[in-house]
Amino acid sequence: MKATLDTNIIMHLYEVGLEEILFSSFEEVYVYDFIINAELKKHGSKSTIDKVEKDIRDGRIIVISKVELLKIGMWSSFERYVYENRIIYNPGDLGEIYAIALAKTYGLTILATDDTKMYGPHYMLINDVNSEIIPLAFYELFLLMFLEGSLTDRQFINYFDKVNSLFQYRQNLGRCINRFYDRFWDSPINPREKIWFERWCASKDIDCEFKYDQLWDEIEKH
Repeated sequence: MKATLDTNIIMHLYEVGLEEILFSSFEEVYVYDFIINAELKKHGSKSTIDKVEKDIRDGRIIVISKVELLKIGMWSSFERYVYENRIIYNPGDLGEIYAIALAKTYGLTILATDDTKMYGPHYMLINDVNSEIIPLAFYELFLLMFLEGSLTDRQFINYFDKVNSLFQYRQNLGRCINRFYDRFWDSPINPREKIWFERWCASKDIDCEFKYDQLWDEIEKH
């Protein structure tokens, strides 16, 4: 999978030292330069900014700018997607607007974002049955890793707690797992997401029901 990143998930994962999950989850990671040069530098801690800049220098994060888009003849497409998304989203969601536009321009499947508020990008993309972009929040990345066996049930809970501790309003672990299950398995809003998830599970020979039961058993002990 290839992904484009929003500011919030970058800060959350780097802040708790879990940034390696981005590089183990995705074969390529793209970020629009506004997210790095404006939003991250305004809101991120110095340690996070330093680590992100090192990963950019090392080629682990691919930063895309207007110059690059002009060079490959995609600037007009990017501008159009930005304009379309500005109509849908709040002005405060500018980072997400650029991230979505970049995903559409480059044909990327995944948008990694922790903006899960009502009518925010994560919510709107899930509820758009025509959307080709699948938004994943931090806990959804962790759940995919748990399902494929990259994380144990205990590691999943610990990682969730680490990131969740950064939020002013904490998320409920059980509700997050149930939302994921409903979204991709039990009662999906977007049929494309269910198809994507079924194919992903089949490619890794995953028994979802067994893994969910295993996770809930561990949560009940937590």
